[in-house]
Amino acid sequence: MALSFKVDAAANIKNRVDLRCGKELAQRFDASTFDAFFISIVRRFSSLLPDWVLINEDFDVYPFDRNWWDDYELLKLGGQPCKYRSTFNNQDSHSPLDLNKKPDQEIDKIWDYCAENKTVDYAMCRSMAFTIVKNNIQVKNLILSTYKYLFLDEFQDTTDAQYNFIKTIFNDSDTVVTAVGDTNQMIMSWAGASSNNFEKLEKDFNSSIINLVINHRSNSKIINLINHVIKDLTPVGEKAVIYEGTADKKAPPNCIGIKAFHNAQSEGEYIAQYINVILSNNSTLTASDFVLILRQKAEDYFNQTENIFQK
Repeated sequence: MALSFKVDAAANIKNRVDLRCGKELAQRFDASTFDAFFISIVRRFSSLLPDWVLINEDFDVYPFDRNWWDDYELLKLGGQPCKYRSTFNNQDSHSPLDLNKKPDQEIDKIWDYCAENKTVDYAMCRSMAFTIVKNNIQVKNLILSTYKYLFLDEFQDTTDAQYNFIKTIFNDSDTVVTAVGDTNQMIMSWAGASSNNFEKLEKDFNSSIINLVINHRSNSKIINLINHVIKDLTPVGEKAVIYEGTADKKAPPNCIGIKAFHNAQSEGEYIAQYINVILSNNSTLTASDFVLILRQKAEDYFNQTENIFQK
């Protein structure tokens, strides 16, 4: 089984195994997100939940977001708006990992509301799955007897709760656990990703860390840029991982570069002048032949630099 944080990553792994092994053998391989795995356990074993949890296998799953509150005459406690409204910004606040101990009355009423409306969120599914596995050795053994190998993809984006779930099931078992990831590429810290999980895995599972330093895809200039950036990202006292390339691709001149700026205006002026030089040296090009790709907040950047590029 392969577990990943994101749906597209799980699908990508599954497709690769299908292509490599063929459909018949690939049927022996499961690829899933953590959330989908949690949901499948709850749907199959909801009858094993503590008595106070009134949710059964018949439920829909949605993230708790602002849409839940659009017409929230729904969730009121004692005639007053639920004081836990703000807690849904923190996915764990209404859903402790271990449900053996009944939570306080107001959180309990949230769970009752969800049971009545047959709707839960992903954090609740995680908590229910963890509680089922922790309390029922039969379920744990069923999973262990099914999966001899466990592959954890994009492990740098794994949360503490997800790691604790994996540890509860697979620690001290015969299942071979492999985790792949790069803490320099951790992008889910806002969702609770923990950079310490590689160290935890090494300690809890007596695992070995192997640095994958051979790059088979990128040309030499891209690899040099990667190594340059990694040296800046590596914490003081740690040794930077240096990548080597095998691709025989000849890198075109000026195919990639890096430059730092103090603000959007100075960056915009540099890029605009750079484009202007190219346009003056090549009469076949126009401004519409250039694309500026932004990581985020394109509208803010546009508002700050529009006059510069127009000029």
